[in-house]
Amino acid sequence: MSVLFLDSFDHYNQMDEKWDAQFFGSNIFPVFDHGRFTPGALQIKGTGGGGTQTKNLDPPTSQEVIAGFAYNNTNADVYSARINFEDNLGNKAYLIIDFPSGVASFSYLGNNISTGLTIFTGSVWQHVEIRVKAHASLGELEIRRNGQTEASATGLNTLDVGFTGFSQFVIGADHNSQRHHLDDLYIFNTEGDKNNTFAGDTRITVLRPNANGLDNNFTPFGAADNYMAVDDAIHDQDLTYVEAGQIGAKERYSLFDFTELGISPGTVYCTQVVNASKKTDAGQLKYKDQMIIGGIAYDNGQADVIATSGTYQMTFMVNDTDPSDGGDWTEAKIAAIGSGIEITFREV
Repeated sequence: MSVLFLDSFDHYNQMDEKWDAQFFGSNIFPVFDHGRFTPGALQIKGTGGGGTQTKNLDPPTSQEVIAGFAYNNTNADVYSARINFEDNLGNKAYLIIDFPSGVASFSYLGNNISTGLTIFTGSVWQHVEIRVKAHASLGELEIRRNGQTEASATGLNTLDVGFTGFSQFVIGADHNSQRHHLDDLYIFNTEGDKNNTFAGDTRITVLRPNANGLDNNFTPFGAADNYMAVDDAIHDQDLTYVEAGQIGAKERYSLFDFTELGISPGTVYCTQVVNASKKTDAGQLKYKDQMIIGGIAYDNGQADVIATSGTYQMTFMVNDTDPSDGGDWTEAKIAAIGSGIEITFREV
């Protein structure tokens, strides 16, 4: 595993669908008029007392983690934005982007690095990357902006007693901050052969269903065909959806490719299949997220997902490489993949 999570903030407007915990969560939410390349971005707005949004990392035991994202303070707001990794003990590795000074600082277990330069200006998209490595004597912290190292420190004690790994990624707003925006987020660890270092300036693009695949065993509601029920630009929850309750029921979709979106990528680092689901009956129900290549479904060895009741939850499956051949992703390979879901268990 190297890629832990991706988010373009384009395909949903309820943070609890894809993120795991909120504190004053209404202050940090997707907006659809401030994105870097596409409309969606995350607005960090602290009116009424700050707030946080938390993503649980899987696995929660990474010893070294990297995050990259595009950042823009659209109003040159005088308050700070906080981005941090959190370990199993509750210790936080903080990146603080302070305004109006523009200084970025990063600290963990009392070890602090900061620039003395004004590296962030208002109303300009800049690409930010942070890295933290836990070690009793060889710990490291680093900040990059637009591919250049702005601050770094090595040879640190960044390993607290009882540490088992970095388990959460948290986005925070200071009180009364207004218009910080974040887009194109990636989170890596360094434990695989791919995507185990800084990726540089990257773009996260959503490829939505554009046709049915070989199997469509679910029943569509609110739309004339299955794929039309799930091709939402922004997930519309119960307005259009597909539904099934039989073990072995499958849904397969082909997807838009880069050419149809007018995009010509240089390097494709990874893919992430995302499904939104909720359980509407009693008893347990499980399913698998799947990628479809050449009519074959790949689930990446993923454990069954347990569907939850009440509200929709987005689950995801990351592939650092093409599961059909183990090779790197290319634009041509992306054009041939589809997404899917299969019910694997139902308790009656």
